[in-house]
Amino acid sequence: MEFPFYFEVEPLRGFIEQLEQMDQTLKGKAVLKPMYEDHFIEVELSSAGHVTVRGQVIEYSEMPQSLKFEFNTDQTCLAPLIRELKKWQQIDTT
Repeated sequence: MEFPFYFEVEPLRGFIEQLEQMDQTLKGKAVLKPMYEDHFIEVELSSAGHVTVRGQVIEYSEMPQSLKFEFNTDQTCLAPLIRELKKWQQIDTT
């Protein structure tokens, strides 16, 4: 199953800024949520350097469906994620 996750430029900018602050301070939370939808992706960094990624996507239809997910990784994922998101941001805003 494939489900598109659409979001506007402003929420992406905010998400990138939050991730950059997390990468610098090694604490905090970043949330990517479209302005007019209930979907979200949240990245939270614990004081021990553990990163929890969680989110939810919802399909509104005759038979609504939702998918919630959560997994753990470590802080080394932040810098590569920021770089990739900045590439997308450049493509979307040109």
